[in-house]
Amino acid sequence: MSSYNKQKGSKFESDVNGGTIDGTTIGSTSATTITGTTITATSGFIGNVTGNVTGNVTGDLTGNVSGNITSTGTSTFTTIDVNGGTIDAAVIGATVAAAITGTTVTASTGFSGNLTGNVTGDVTGNITSSGTSTFSNIDVNGGTVDGAIIGGTSAAAITGTTITATTGFSGNVTGNVTGNLTGNVSGNITSSGTSTFTTIDVNGGNIDGTVIGAAVAAAITGTTITASTGFSGNVTGNVTGDLTGNASTATTWQSARDLTISGDATGTFTGVNGSANVNAALTLANTAVIAGSYGSTTAIPTFTVDSKGRLTAAGTAVISTTLNITDGTVSDAIALGTDTLTFNAGTGVTTAVTNNQVSISIGQAVGTTSNVTFNNVTVSGTLNSDDITAANVSVTGNATITGNLTVQGTTTTVNSTTVAIGDKNL
Repeated sequence: MSSYNKQKGSKFESDVNGGTIDGTTIGSTSATTITGTTITATSGFIGNVTGNVTGNVTGDLTGNVSGNITSTGTSTFTTIDVNGGTIDAAVIGATVAAAITGTTVTASTGFSGNLTGNVTGDVTGNITSSGTSTFSNIDVNGGTVDGAIIGGTSAAAITGTTITATTGFSGNVTGNVTGNLTGNVSGNITSSGTSTFTTIDVNGGNIDGTVIGAAVAAAITGTTITASTGFSGNVTGNVTGDLTGNASTATTWQSARDLTISGDATGTFTGVNGSANVNAALTLANTAVIAGSYGSTTAIPTFTVDSKGRLTAAGTAVISTTLNITDGTVSDAIALGTDTLTFNAGTGVTTAVTNNQVSISIGQAVGTTSNVTFNNVTVSGTLNSDDITAANVSVTGNATITGNLTVQGTTTTVNSTTVAIGDKNL
C-alpha cells in the first residue's frame, strides 16, 4: 500500500488504495457494509453502494438502489427514473393496477394508469371522483359518464349529473343545462322552474298535447304565452302582446258592456256586444248661461267665451239715448236714434255737412290780422279802430279823434252851434 497524506489543520485529503475502513476491505471484490461512519464526498461516489445511506446525497446515483429511501425532511429529485419496487406498497411496473394512497404526487409530465386522489397535470386513463371535481378544460374521448358510453353509436342518458358546457352539447341531455344548446333536441324538455329562451325555433313535437306544425289547427290551452313579435295563426286563450291580423269569427263580445261618455257632453251606449250598430244621444253640459235673447235699442249684449268656444256668461250694457245741447241760454235734448240734429245757417253764415263733418262759413277770413270788408257797419257801442276805410262814416254819438284829423275834401261843413278851437293861431 502506498499513501500520501497532506495534513491541513483538522482537514486532510487522502487517496486510499487498499486497506480497510471499519474492517471493510477497500477494493474488495465482495461488497461489505461500512457502518458507523459518516462519509462526506466533495465530488460524489463512483460504484455501487449497498446498504442504508443516511444523510444528504449530492450528485448522480448511477446503479440500482436496494433498500428503503427514508427522508425525515423534504427530498427534491430533479429527475428520477424508478423501475420496479413499490410506492406505498403499490408495485411499480406491475401488470395489475394498484392504488397509491395517502401520498400527494405532483407530476410535471403526467401519469399513465389509474390515480385516486388529487392530480395536478394531464391525466390519461380513467378518472373516478367520489366528490366534486373541477376541470378548467377537459377533452374526453371514449370511456363512460354515469355509465353512458362516450362516443358510442347508440345514445345513452347521462343522469344525476350537472354539466356546464361552454360550447353546447350534441345528443340527448337530461337535467339542468347551463349554456347554449346548438343542434336539434329530440325528446321532451321538462322544467320544474322557469326556463327562459332568447330565441327558440320548434319544429314538430307538441305543446300541451297540440301537434306543432299539424295541418289542422288545435287549441293550446292552460298555457300563458308571451310573444315579443306576435303570433301568426289562430290563438285560443289569453294573449299578452300585440295581435296583428283579422279574427276568422267574432260574433259578439263575451259580455255586453255599457259605454259612457262624460265631460262637455254626456251619453250612454247601452248593451254593446259587437252584434249590431248602436247609437246614443249626446247631451251638452250646462254652462250656467240663461237661455234667451240679449240686447235692445237701449242695451248692447255682452258675452264671455271659453277656449272651447262655449258661452259661459251673457248680459247687457245700457247705452245713453239722449244728447243734450245748449246755446248758453236755451237748452234742448236730442233723442238719439229718432231725432235729427240740424245745423241752421244765419245771416251771412252758411253750413255744410260732408263726410261726417259740419262746416260753418261767413264767406271771408275774419281773423284778428285779416282785412274784413263789410257793406254797412252799424256800431251801437264804441268803435275803436286804427284803420278804417269807408266811403261814408256816420257817427251818431261822440267821435273822439286822438290823432290828427286830415280832411282832404274840398268842402267842410260844420253844423255845430259852438266850435271850440284850442289853437289861437287858427
